[in-house]
This record gives sequence, structure tokens and C-alpha cells, in this order.
Amino acid sequence: MSRKIVTTCLTAFALFSNLSAEPCRAQEAPMLSPEQALTSVPANPQDPSAPAVEKRQLSADLTLIASAKSLREFRTGASGELYQALKNIVKEGKSQIPDLEWIQINGSPAGRVYATLLLSRIENTTAAEALKSLKRDDDTNVEVFAGGSKCHYTLTEIIIDQSSKTPVIRLLP
Repeated sequence: MSRKIVTTCLTAFALFSNLSAEPCRAQEAPMLSPEQALTSVPANPQDPSAPAVEKRQLSADLTLIASAKSLREFRTGASGELYQALKNIVKEGKSQIPDLEWIQINGSPAGRVYATLLLSRIENTTAAEALKSLKRDDDTNVEVFAGGSKCHYTLTEIIIDQSSKTPVIRLLP
């Protein structure tokens, strides 16, 4: 090895050592008292002083969507509980709007995407217009099952795909 390469490597190592000399600490989430934990759920778990999320009774179909852990691509011949829930909500139409708006704010990241797309379908608006409301969570990762594989996409990537005229991933039946 040449002297210049060794000198460069040692210099880089010395700089890295100086930059990481202090211990790194994870940020701790504040603990809730037992009374707080049982009586209310903060909108932001990192901030227990945030207002509690309004509790709401949802149908089984809406509960399934609100708590969805991942997005699934639907192709011809698709079946399953989530597929049936999405079809039922589209069929019920405008009566589901208040609950879908609630899910859009309070649901899981995947549930918020489904609720937003369902609202755009029911209200006959473009997906691009509807998906603007999800911009606040741009960096949130969502698991997507598509084409026989599992991937993780940010909400920004999902918004870009679903806002196009021909989305690559078809999320609604």
C-alpha cells in the first residue's frame, strides 16, 4: 500500500473517531401515568399533552381499513377480507364519508392511504387532489404487497404513484 493511501485512511479514521467520540443517546418517550393510559389516547404518543383522539365506533369493514398494517395490490380475481371490506365501503358510498374522514386523520399510515383513495372514489375527485392531505407524513414508510413481493415505500412515493394517470400499484378494487 502506498504511503499516501495509508495517510488518507488514517486521517479519515481520526476524523471519524473525533466526530463520534461522544456517546449517542436514544430519545426517550415520556411515560404516561396509569390514569392517562386508561382514560385517553394522545394523538401524538411522543407528546402526552396532545389532545386525546376522539373515540369512534366503526363497522368491521372500516375497522379493518383503519388498522391496516400494509397496502395490498389488487389484481383481477383478488379475494380476501380486505378486498371485501374495500368493495363494501365503495358500495355503501356517501354514508361512509364521515368515518373515512376520521380514518384519514386517525388511522394507521396504510389505513389513511386507503381512506383517502376511497374518499376520492366516492366523491368523484382525482386521487391527486385527495392525496394532498397525506403530505404531512411524507417520510412515513408503508409496507406494500405488490406483484408477489413485499416492499416498503414512503408516503411520498405512494402519493406520486397513485396521483399518476396510470398508477403502477392498483390499491382499490
